[in-house]
Parts: sequence; C-alpha cells; structure tokens
Amino acid sequence: MKKYLIILVMFFYATYSNADPWHPETGWMKVTHLYPANGGLAFMVSVPNSELSLCDGGRRFIVRLDHENYQVLASTILLAYSMGKDIRMNLNDQELPNCDPSINRLVVH
Repeated sequence: MKKYLIILVMFFYATYSNADPWHPETGWMKVTHLYPANGGLAFMVSVPNSELSLCDGGRRFIVRLDHENYQVLASTILLAYSMGKDIRMNLNDQELPNCDPSINRLVVH
C-alpha cells in the first residue's frame, strides 16, 4: 500500500516539478507498448524519433534494471500506460542514438 501511495504522490508532484531540461526531441507522447525484458522495462511511444532510437521506427526506449530508481520509473511508466497519460523523458545522452536508449527520468502529464 505504501508503494502505491508513493507512486501516486510522485505522479501528482511530477507535473509541478522543474528538473534539468527535458530533451526537446521527445516532447509529450503516450506509451503504446510495454515489453518486460532481461535488461529492464522496454517500452514504445506514440511519437517516433529516429535521431534518438534506432529500432522499431524510432519508438523504442528502456528503463535499465541497473538504474538506481528502476522500480519507481518502471511503476510510473506502467501507471502512465494504464491511464493513457502522456510522458516526457530525459535520456542518457552518452547512448544516443541507440536501438533502445535508456531514460534517466520522466514526467507524467
């Protein structure tokens, strides 16, 4: 129960927080597919960008298992997917472009 409360609080707070600049290339988009993989939670988004992601028409991204906030990020993506909410991401610049670039953080709108 505590886990769901934390996710809910983070969901409402995230729309009002100002973190480092977001990647302007990502913009606001919906999560369209989820794929739990060995390396983490892979997901596809509604807006393609082949300058960032080289696979699945520029729509594939991932939250890697070794990310320190994997559980929070993966739970938030699941929540955004199930509620049909838009997300905006900050990506790991050192991996761009890549087949499935990893995200550092995201905001739900």
